[in-house]
Amino acid sequence: MAEPCRIVICDDSRTYATALKQFLEHDPGIEVVGVFATADELLPELERIDPDLVTMDLEMPGIGGQRAIEQIMRDRPLPILVLSAHAGKGTERAAAALAAGALDAMPKSGLRLAEPQNVWATALRSRVKRLASVRLKPRSTNATAARRPPSRVIGARRAQVVGIGGTKGWLLGHAGTVVHARERIKNVLCWSMPGRGAIVRPSTWQSVTPAEYPKPSPCPWFRG
Repeated sequence: MAEPCRIVICDDSRTYATALKQFLEHDPGIEVVGVFATADELLPELERIDPDLVTMDLEMPGIGGQRAIEQIMRDRPLPILVLSAHAGKGTERAAAALAAGALDAMPKSGLRLAEPQNVWATALRSRVKRLASVRLKPRSTNATAARRPPSRVIGARRAQVVGIGGTKGWLLGHAGTVVHARERIKNVLCWSMPGRGAIVRPSTWQSVTPAEYPKPSPCPWFRG
């Protein structure tokens, strides 16, 4: 039998954290191995606990969820699921969290913690386990980068168009990361091709220009 996913909850509401723990552990494949009221309490314990995924609130005392995500992705990359009242779909806070490295973001109002047995709840826990299975790459050190042989490019020329495709939500190797990948790719490409016009995407991916999207913050694990 496979080992259960090890989840850490970071939320300053003890009531919500307790309800979320019970909701997640309704699935025997999930084990909540730690509950922290602030990111300041969580960060020093990450190495010892070694979780597979962290659920992160954004609005907390101390450094707050946004800065905690940035620090985790810089020092010890691991899957982060943002669960916050400020993480509604399309909000700036959610986009910023995704750009910082979180794999997904959901508003707390979207979780029906009092109904752990319905189909929706089962699907959500499966989603959490899929996110927890993602393995993120640590940032390369300067020494490692120096030892890496330069890429051999034949007939290289400046790119005019960059195309990125995926099927049924599978992007960057795992379902569930597609939302994060979309935001990150939009961010990176806008600043990779300054003055090159818009990046046009089908369906819900609207056109954006470099002036309309903030310059990307360092994303240590997003490396080839």
